[in-house]
Amino acid sequence: MREFLKDFEERVGQDWKHLSVQTTSSGTRCIGQVPEVGKAAWLHRFYSGCPAAELDAVEQNIGQPIAPQWREALEYINGASLFLRKISLRGVLPGNLVRRSIEDPQPLSFQDANTIQRPSGNATAADDLVIGGSSIGSGALYLLRSDGSVLKCTRDGRQALASWETVQAMLESEYKTLAALHDAHGVYHPT
Repeated sequence: MREFLKDFEERVGQDWKHLSVQTTSSGTRCIGQVPEVGKAAWLHRFYSGCPAAELDAVEQNIGQPIAPQWREALEYINGASLFLRKISLRGVLPGNLVRRSIEDPQPLSFQDANTIQRPSGNATAADDLVIGGSSIGSGALYLLRSDGSVLKCTRDGRQALASWETVQAMLESEYKTLAALHDAHGVYHPT
């Protein structure tokens, strides 16, 4: 998973480097500045990895182990935001404390998504982990299943929308779809 994420982040960087690249003081890699949206708006953000001790604490908090492939992902990138959060991968907030900063934001909370915001609809299983979401349309969640597959479902978990065999396949598919809907300046043109 780590090698895939490293390659994926590098490819995203290559695709959008013409719009600028920056690394924040916390280590977040920002790719594709879009000043038309805001002075601190970036198409993509890859948050700096999470320490193992924080992941151990999260497992205690959510009452279940983090799947090994997702734990490895969080150790490398502690969440991500793609296409101005049209796609987000959840990350661990240290101590589950939200720190607001336009210049150096945090990922959306993995802990909250798997506890107080956890969906309970019939498309979900008790051991699913919410690993991300989509803000397109009425929104969706990405659930990592115990077999390593990913289910995209409605925010309430009642309806399955799509599925992939792996996290990697989900990221490749969703990135390709959204990249085709953005022009070279990062402007979204839905069809």
